[in-house]
Amino acid sequence: VPIPTHGRGLPSMLEPLEQLETGHRIVPGQWVADRASKDPYAAREGEKIIYFTHGGGYFICSSDTHREMLWRISRATGRRIFAVDYRLAPEHPYPAAVQDALHAFLHLTDPNGLGFSPENVTVSGDSAGGGLAIAMMMYQRDHGLPMPSKAILLSPWLDLTMTCESWASDSLDYLPARFNMDHSFNPILFYCSGRDKIKTLAKHPYLSPLWGNLEGLPPLLIQCGEAERLLDECILFTFKAGG
Repeated sequence: VPIPTHGRGLPSMLEPLEQLETGHRIVPGQWVADRASKDPYAAREGEKIIYFTHGGGYFICSSDTHREMLWRISRATGRRIFAVDYRLAPEHPYPAAVQDALHAFLHLTDPNGLGFSPENVTVSGDSAGGGLAIAMMMYQRDHGLPMPSKAILLSPWLDLTMTCESWASDSLDYLPARFNMDHSFNPILFYCSGRDKIKTLAKHPYLSPLWGNLEGLPPLLIQCGEAERLLDECILFTFKAGG
């Protein structure tokens, strides 16, 4: 499903990227559904859907790698799922992923786009995709844009500083015990566009939502396993979001 990128004029940190848009670039994505739809694009009256941003450390994976999981979710919920293929680091560092996620959501909910009502859209994402989903909603809140009705986050990556204790203590997780900042193969270096920018970006709310203002966000459901390295930041985020 091609998502057009021109004509939005998104402000703030997205403005430089928006000025580069000529109308020729598209954001790809795909529908995943348990049953085939006669019209895989347009909204049916009152239809509720899930909008999904995939994980992968902001530098790997796609809607294809998550397709089986999304099909199972679609089968369990009876809802179609739109999975966006946002641009990946290091070729496209922050804020490219936020820009693409926003363009896709706004096209889904634009009467001149696919025409889904924002209150009928549930946002979801796993790992880095969960962090991206929160960043997108923070931006929507901050700039008065249409927002989803709720969000379901699966082991979201919410703090790029990796200062929470579970990054070191939960050794059963397949993730490494904190990424080595001296190693060139590091998703944080990729997403922040180099070591020199980490100090200024790692605590930015649109990269590490744990450090941001969580007021005014839609209702959130956060799921995380007790042996995951992301556990502590998910718990802290949940308490902070709940006031």
